[in-house]
Amino acid sequence: MTEHVELRHLRYFIAVAEELSFGHAAERLRITQPSLSLQIQSLEQTIGTELFVRRPHVRLTKAGEALLTRAKPILDQTDEAVQLARNVALGKEGILRMGIVPSVLLVSSLTRAIRRFRERFPGVELRLLEMSTVSQFEALRIGRIDAGLIRQPPDKMEYSSEIVAKEKLMVVLPASHPLAERSRLTLSMLADESWILFPRSVNINLYDHLQKIFRKAGISPNVVQEASVIQTQISLVESGLGITVVPAGVRRIQVPGVVYHELSSKDSSTTIAFFWREDRTSPMVNAMREEMLISNNDEEIL
Repeated sequence: MTEHVELRHLRYFIAVAEELSFGHAAERLRITQPSLSLQIQSLEQTIGTELFVRRPHVRLTKAGEALLTRAKPILDQTDEAVQLARNVALGKEGILRMGIVPSVLLVSSLTRAIRRFRERFPGVELRLLEMSTVSQFEALRIGRIDAGLIRQPPDKMEYSSEIVAKEKLMVVLPASHPLAERSRLTLSMLADESWILFPRSVNINLYDHLQKIFRKAGISPNVVQEASVIQTQISLVESGLGITVVPAGVRRIQVPGVVYHELSSKDSSTTIAFFWREDRTSPMVNAMREEMLISNNDEEIL
């Protein structure tokens, strides 16, 4: 029979059990006393036994005592579940899975955005998943992530996106390099150098963007080594194998034996985009997007 018991009946029962007064319980529930009495009678008929002794004063029967021990936790859990659902709908609780290319976390404005998001929504579990740009597109398509941060997005995106940061590109030289003491460098000054670059498969758009910058400078880089990880590229520069080019945020990685030099070309920069699926957006995605856009107005490595 318990499958026919409604939650409101349990709520009414608990109120009477706690107040031990139909009048006080009715006031607490903001219903009339006759209506409350009828609801309790209905519950007793459904269960098949009396839950209260009414005279000379209201008290629980043994069956009522047993029901109270189980009914209150059920209502508490129900209230918690309802509140959780509301919080998730408002973006205050739940899980936000965001893909990232590792180098974007070296951009201070973006790390500040993530910190502000966590402060605003302590109930949200933020999961940052390191993956390449191509992997992020696929992960968003199949629902593995809710949003992503990529470097140098394609001109035409199948997903919604916003540019949230722009960084200068910097050349990394061995500290012993003849040009290491220069305050600024142009790519044309580095035409005869050996270069360490990442494979095109790591980030097709960024790779093509760099090649465009090289062509505009009138040089064809002599690539002597490819390395997918930025830290590896810098270590190879330290070893004297060649030089490389990295986003400005990477200079936070301090490696003895190398120096970072800003390129003087106005076109020598890279962008970072936050992207998401419009048909699967959520308050959490929108909140993170807002924080990222606020960060885009912060003073940054431009």
